[in-house]
Amino acid sequence: MKFKKLNSNRIANRCLLVACWMVCWTVSFQVGTTTAQAQYANRYANDYSSKSGATYQVESASSSKRSGYAHSAAALGSLSSEGYDDLAEFRPQYSEKGSYRKPQSMIELNDQSALICTLNTGEFYLLELTSGDIKLALTQANRRWSKLLKLESNIVAAVDLAAEKVVVFQFVDGQFRQLAELSASGHPHSLAWQAQNRTLYISGQWSQRLYRFSTDKDLVQWQQLASTDLPIHGGTLCHLPKNNALVVVDAFGGDYVVLRDEVSDSHVDTKTIEPMQLVNRSSLTGHNVPCMFALNDEQSIVFPFQLLNPETYSVQGDITWGGLLSNNLRWLKTERLLTMQGDEVIKQGRFIPLGQVGNGAGDPTSMSFGNDERIAVTLGGIDRVAVGKLGQTKFQQFQVGLHPVASVFAADGKQLYVLNEFSDSVTQVDLSTEQTKDLPLGPLRQPTLAERGERLFFHSALAHDGWMSCHSCHSRGHTSGQLNDNTSDGSLGTPKRILSLLGQAETAPYSWTGEVVELEHQVLNSIQSTMATDFQISKQTVDAIAAFVRTLPAPPSLQIARGDETQQLVGTDQAKGRELFEQLSCVNCHAGNQFTVAGRFDVGIEDQRGQKEFNPPSLIGVSQRSRSLLHDGRATSVRDVIGKYEHQLPRELTEAELNLLVEYLAGL
Repeated sequence: MKFKKLNSNRIANRCLLVACWMVCWTVSFQVGTTTAQAQYANRYANDYSSKSGATYQVESASSSKRSGYAHSAAALGSLSSEGYDDLAEFRPQYSEKGSYRKPQSMIELNDQSALICTLNTGEFYLLELTSGDIKLALTQANRRWSKLLKLESNIVAAVDLAAEKVVVFQFVDGQFRQLAELSASGHPHSLAWQAQNRTLYISGQWSQRLYRFSTDKDLVQWQQLASTDLPIHGGTLCHLPKNNALVVVDAFGGDYVVLRDEVSDSHVDTKTIEPMQLVNRSSLTGHNVPCMFALNDEQSIVFPFQLLNPETYSVQGDITWGGLLSNNLRWLKTERLLTMQGDEVIKQGRFIPLGQVGNGAGDPTSMSFGNDERIAVTLGGIDRVAVGKLGQTKFQQFQVGLHPVASVFAADGKQLYVLNEFSDSVTQVDLSTEQTKDLPLGPLRQPTLAERGERLFFHSALAHDGWMSCHSCHSRGHTSGQLNDNTSDGSLGTPKRILSLLGQAETAPYSWTGEVVELEHQVLNSIQSTMATDFQISKQTVDAIAAFVRTLPAPPSLQIARGDETQQLVGTDQAKGRELFEQLSCVNCHAGNQFTVAGRFDVGIEDQRGQKEFNPPSLIGVSQRSRSLLHDGRATSVRDVIGKYEHQLPRELTEAELNLLVEYLAGL
């Protein structure tokens, strides 16, 4: 299903959405209109406007549940009767001697064991798939492991974010032997392996590049091939050897590109200087795509994703049916993905909702396959895993640990193991008895305030019926680049671009209208209005999320992320760019170290209700959000903002001046 943009008759559009979702699901219960829902309806009808200061109410057992309405997260076991106060601490037992490991990835090494890596502690753990035993295999405290990929039997590639490298290990007789370290600047995100030609592909998130390395038959001698600059943030990879194609999905949004080696595979020397060729670029009509798999001999592709409709209001009535944001699986015909654009890509495909009324199944984070056509989709936002059969639409959900991020089936298909990021554990799911067992990696320490906030940031129980988390729109703290229609600007019917939160903690005031002074108040507004929460929110919850947001650094500029000195402005050119920026009075709105100010300005464009004045977003890291700029995302590059829309320019620029200004901004 694709939500097409309608420019008129929004009421009819919303009715159509509700009707479509009613057809998709058979609802086994009715949700009545409650006092709480009536309060939301009245508040939105009056254009929610309590912007002068934040107010909080600490939850208690008697006040958390509103009469006649029970939040689905409470029924699922993710939320106690105390409200949200203990949500970030659900299930784990803490120890003063414990660690906080944050496991990130788990892969099957062989029929007997799986390998787990951790981000905070640089550890590898071995999980025995028959017994469920877990043991520490390797610790390298200076490493920050984020992704694992099996290359060959007992040979694994692991992403180290600390060094921005991919390390290749061989695991023999219980020991790790390092074979190679491959540099991939700009936050290496995902890996793909071409076994036939022994080529490893690495996507660079902030560098917006695709890296390639070839190796010998023993995977010991490695050679770097020419990298390829991407028009998107390098994210999920899917290699299709029979189609001689590599699909690269944006790390935050739903755009993707198809790359192909135009030179013969035997001409490695030519590959060292020739980048891959971009043969197609389009959109998957969704965002937050954590993985992608080829099926049926590469005839089709399947992936989990989230779908946001910019033409739907952020109110409970629209959220209930998944009309605002839904969590889904999509099957596409590979040929369409590789060769077509726009709506043609998703035609003749399949669309399966993971969520339903009362259980939105927020934030799918991974997908794995068993030998009996079973699939498992981890639902990070609701601490569950959904298990079903390929081609079927019904999934059984099992409660697991905090924020599941990966899963592996045992060889016999009777056991499923789920890796939980925020509870440092693996959940063993017995698929025959439907019993679960928690397997801790080790003692867990008490989380800090910011760490509690991170757990809440990724938890969908904060939203109405568990449909979304903060991360759903602010992808890993950044932005999906899409539009959302909420009341943060004081009105509905005015969808605006989702702002990045990276490096924004000290850029007050907040929201497009700049009327929110405190970060805590903006957090509260987002949970109450955009996410249409079913509960009043405690001060502890707001403070924790705000503390986490304050830890988010600004992204590196594209120039810095690529580490490409030939593309960086130096000396005279840097000074000229800055001088031109000041001469054109850009500093009136983008001043100081944060390149923003507190006021609102008429920027020459307006929203659907005539709003012309907006607070200027910071320009720090603007090159990392350049495909969706200005309040309505109309500009798809910094060059468009300046050249096409002549944003606040006092005079026409020469081509040389335009180039100088664009390059200067790309370095911020």
